[in-house]
Amino acid sequence: MHQLSSAVGRVELKLYPKQMAEIDESMNYFWDLLEGVPGIRAHRTAKGSKTTMGGWYNLLGIYNTEELGGFQSADFVKQCEMKVLNAVPDATNLYIYIQYLIT
Repeated sequence: MHQLSSAVGRVELKLYPKQMAEIDESMNYFWDLLEGVPGIRAHRTAKGSKTTMGGWYNLLGIYNTEELGGFQSADFVKQCEMKVLNAVPDATNLYIYIQYLIT
C-alpha cells in the first residue's frame, strides 16, 4: 500500500458508518416493499436485531418455486426482466440476483 491509498482509506473509514447506515436503510426499504410477495423473501438480518449487513450492495432474494406452483427461477427472472425492459427501455444493465431456497 502506498501513502495515497492509506490517506484515502483513513478518510473513507471515517465516512463508512454513515454510508453503511444509508445502505442498510435503502436495502431494508426495498425488502419491506416486497414483504409478503409469494415466492421470494429477503436475505437479510432479522428486523429489530440491531445488526447490519455491513454495507451490502447486492440484493439477494431467496426464491421458493413451491410457493409459485413450480414456476422455475429462470422463468421468473425472464418475466421480471421483460417487465422492467418494457417499463424502462434503458434498463439493459439491470441484473436480478436470485438464490434458490433449498428445502
